[in-house]
Amino acid sequence: MTRADAARGLVHAFGHAQEQVDLSISFPDLPSSDPRFRWANLAVKHKLLDTLPDGRFVPDAPLAYARLAIGVTHGLGMDEVAANIQGISPGAPYYGGSIVVFHDLRLKYYERSYAFKVHVWPEGGYPRGNFAYTLQKLVSLES
Repeated sequence: MTRADAARGLVHAFGHAQEQVDLSISFPDLPSSDPRFRWANLAVKHKLLDTLPDGRFVPDAPLAYARLAIGVTHGLGMDEVAANIQGISPGAPYYGGSIVVFHDLRLKYYERSYAFKVHVWPEGGYPRGNFAYTLQKLVSLES
Protein backbone atom coordinates (compact mmCIF):
# COMPACT_ATOMS: atom_id res chain seq x y z
CA MET A 1 0.00 0.00 0.00
CA THR A 2 1.59 3.28 -1.05
CA ARG A 3 1.22 6.55 0.79
CA ALA A 4 -0.50 8.07 -2.26
CA ASP A 5 -3.09 5.27 -2.37
CA ALA A 6 -3.63 5.60 1.37
CA ALA A 7 -4.08 9.36 1.08
CA ARG A 8 -6.90 8.91 -1.40
CA GLY A 9 -8.63 6.25 0.70
CA LEU A 10 -8.38 8.23 3.93
CA VAL A 11 -9.54 11.48 2.36
CA HIS A 12 -12.63 9.69 1.04
CA ALA A 13 -13.28 7.78 4.29
CA PHE A 14 -13.21 10.97 6.36
CA GLY A 15 -15.43 12.91 3.95
CA HIS A 16 -12.92 15.44 2.62
CA ALA A 17 -12.92 14.38 -1.06
CA GLN A 18 -14.99 17.35 -2.28
CA GLU A 19 -12.85 19.98 -0.55
CA GLN A 20 -10.45 22.32 -2.28
CA VAL A 21 -6.73 21.75 -1.93
CA ASP A 22 -4.70 24.04 0.30
CA LEU A 23 -2.34 25.88 -2.05
CA SER A 24 0.00 26.65 0.85
CA ILE A 25 0.78 22.92 1.09
CA SER A 26 3.25 21.70 -1.51
CA PHE A 27 5.72 18.87 -1.83
CA PRO A 28 9.12 18.94 -3.57
CA ASP A 29 8.60 15.35 -4.79
CA LEU A 30 4.96 15.65 -5.92
CA PRO A 31 4.10 18.47 -8.33
CA SER A 32 0.61 19.94 -8.30
CA SER A 33 0.16 18.63 -11.87
CA ASP A 34 0.36 15.03 -10.60
CA PRO A 35 -3.16 13.60 -10.05
CA ARG A 36 -2.01 12.19 -6.69
CA PHE A 37 -1.20 15.70 -5.44
CA ARG A 38 -4.85 16.40 -4.60
CA TRP A 39 -5.13 13.41 -2.26
CA ALA A 40 -1.74 13.98 -0.64
CA ASN A 41 -2.56 17.66 -0.11
CA LEU A 42 -5.92 16.96 1.52
CA ALA A 43 -4.50 14.14 3.65
CA VAL A 44 -1.75 16.42 4.97
CA LYS A 45 -4.19 19.33 5.38
CA HIS A 46 -6.36 17.21 7.67
CA LYS A 47 -3.39 15.51 9.37
CA LEU A 48 -4.40 12.08 8.14
CA LEU A 49 -0.83 11.67 6.86
CA ASP A 50 2.31 13.71 7.31
CA THR A 51 5.38 14.67 5.36
CA LEU A 52 9.00 13.92 6.04
CA PRO A 53 10.93 16.64 7.90
CA ASP A 54 12.22 17.97 4.56
CA GLY A 55 8.66 18.40 3.25
CA ARG A 56 8.58 15.42 0.89
CA PHE A 57 5.42 13.33 0.72
CA VAL A 58 7.11 10.24 -0.81
CA PRO A 59 3.95 9.07 -2.60
CA ASP A 60 5.35 5.71 -3.69
CA ALA A 61 6.73 4.73 -0.28
CA PRO A 62 4.90 2.07 1.73
CA LEU A 63 2.39 3.32 4.26
CA ALA A 64 3.68 2.56 7.76
CA TYR A 65 1.10 1.02 10.08
CA ALA A 66 2.06 3.40 12.92
CA ARG A 67 1.56 6.41 10.65
CA LEU A 68 -1.86 5.09 9.61
CA ALA A 69 -2.90 4.62 13.25
CA ILE A 70 -1.83 8.19 14.11
CA GLY A 71 -3.72 9.64 11.14
CA VAL A 72 -6.88 7.63 11.80
CA THR A 73 -6.81 8.59 15.48
CA HIS A 74 -6.58 12.25 14.46
CA GLY A 75 -9.30 11.89 11.83
CA LEU A 76 -11.63 10.40 14.44
CA GLY A 77 -10.90 13.29 16.82
CA MET A 78 -9.32 10.98 19.37
CA ASP A 79 -5.90 12.63 19.77
CA GLU A 80 -6.57 13.40 23.43
CA VAL A 81 -7.54 9.79 24.11
CA ALA A 82 -4.32 8.59 22.45
CA ALA A 83 -2.29 11.13 24.43
CA ASN A 84 -3.87 9.98 27.70
CA ILE A 85 -3.07 6.36 26.88
CA GLN A 86 0.46 7.39 25.95
CA GLY A 87 0.76 9.18 29.31
CA ILE A 88 0.06 5.95 31.17
CA SER A 89 3.19 4.43 29.67
CA PRO A 90 5.63 7.28 29.01
CA GLY A 91 8.36 4.93 27.78
CA ALA A 92 6.16 3.59 24.98
CA PRO A 93 6.93 4.48 21.36
CA TYR A 94 5.47 7.75 20.00
CA TYR A 95 2.68 5.86 18.25
CA GLY A 96 1.65 3.73 21.25
CA GLY A 97 -1.54 5.56 22.20
CA SER A 98 -2.76 5.67 18.60
CA ILE A 99 -2.10 1.96 18.10
CA VAL A 100 -4.18 1.20 21.22
CA VAL A 101 -7.07 3.33 19.89
CA PHE A 102 -6.78 1.66 16.47
CA HIS A 103 -6.89 -1.81 18.03
CA ASP A 104 -9.62 -0.97 20.52
CA LEU A 105 -11.89 0.17 17.67
CA ARG A 106 -11.03 -3.09 15.88
CA LEU A 107 -9.79 -1.30 12.77
CA LYS A 108 -7.07 -3.88 12.07
CA TYR A 109 -7.76 -7.22 10.45
CA TYR A 110 -6.65 -10.25 12.43
CA GLU A 111 -6.21 -13.64 10.80
CA ARG A 112 -7.26 -16.33 13.24
CA SER A 113 -5.16 -19.05 11.65
CA TYR A 114 -1.53 -18.71 12.67
CA ALA A 115 -0.44 -20.49 9.48
CA PHE A 116 -1.79 -17.61 7.39
CA LYS A 117 -1.11 -14.81 9.83
CA VAL A 118 0.43 -11.66 8.34
CA HIS A 119 2.54 -9.85 10.89
CA VAL A 120 2.26 -6.08 10.50
CA TRP A 121 4.81 -4.21 12.58
CA PRO A 122 4.26 -0.54 13.48
CA GLU A 123 7.08 0.81 11.29
CA GLY A 124 6.44 -1.73 8.54
CA GLY A 125 4.24 -1.40 5.48
CA TYR A 126 0.50 -1.86 5.90
CA PRO A 127 -0.85 -4.45 3.43
CA ARG A 128 -3.47 -3.38 0.88
CA GLY A 129 -5.96 -6.02 2.08
CA ASN A 130 -5.64 -4.81 5.67
CA PHE A 131 -6.10 -1.22 4.49
CA ALA A 132 -9.30 -2.15 2.64
CA TYR A 133 -10.58 -3.77 5.85
CA THR A 134 -9.64 -0.65 7.85
CA LEU A 135 -11.47 1.64 5.42
CA GLN A 136 -14.57 -0.56 5.52
CA LYS A 137 -14.55 -0.48 9.31
CA LEU A 138 -13.99 3.30 9.35
CA VAL A 139 -16.95 4.11 7.13
CA SER A 140 -19.22 1.83 9.18
CA LEU A 141 -18.23 3.13 12.64
CA GLU A 142 -21.09 4.50 14.70
CA SER A 143 -20.50 7.99 16.01
